[in-house]
Amino acid sequence: MSTKHTRILQELDPETVEGYTEAQKRYYLNGGYRPYLDENGKVKWLTLTQYSMRGDISYKAPRIRLLPPKKLTNQRRRRPHRTMIVKFVREYWLTIMLVLLSVMTVMVFITRPEFVMAIGDLF
Repeated sequence: MSTKHTRILQELDPETVEGYTEAQKRYYLNGGYRPYLDENGKVKWLTLTQYSMRGDISYKAPRIRLLPPKKLTNQRRRRPHRTMIVKFVREYWLTIMLVLLSVMTVMVFITRPEFVMAIGDLF
């Protein structure tokens, strides 16, 4: 649908419209269209909803309403991408935990050899 609309001046009688054949007039009238005269002197065939939309478009908002900027909602939203380290941790968290537990266990046995002796006495 065109974004440049002219103002509609008046509704015309379908019988007095010139430049259209009788078949074209019947076709438009059967489709729910009515002839209207626009400000350029052309005949526009519009439905009632199109006519009412033209009336809404011709209304200009006061400049004071334009002061607070409107949020642009039609901008394309991009999905936030995670860094490589975050992806790696999310994928291999269980393996990382097991490796850390093993390393901590080995560190405890190296720094505290009495724990190794105590475990040996149990068996």
